[in-house]
Amino acid sequence: MLTVSTNHVETSRRTNDQIEKLNIRIAELENLVSVLDSDKLKLKETAANRECHRISLTQLISNLKNEIKTKETDLFATKFQQNVVTDQVIQLEDDKRLLVADHAKAMRQMQVSLFCST
Repeated sequence: MLTVSTNHVETSRRTNDQIEKLNIRIAELENLVSVLDSDKLKLKETAANRECHRISLTQLISNLKNEIKTKETDLFATKFQQNVVTDQVIQLEDDKRLLVADHAKAMRQMQVSLFCST
């Protein structure tokens, strides 16, 4: 009977040791799951941040493209205005030459009139 009791105690002790080892292993696995959950959350946050940055960059690129189009339109308008002003300057120079020629002609006619009247 003592042998049976000793065997029972030994079996109980081994069972308790195995249970303790399993509990330790369970705790280790639970810690690992916790670490993995934390890493998973960090990865989700990183992915969300990257998506926000991607959206921001896409919007920035769109804004820059619009700004470039606006600047190109402004530049075209400025060049057009410059051409109009250049044409006006040329026309004014032509008008000036005509006025100078008309003035010279009028002066000659006045001289001829003065010469003939004397």
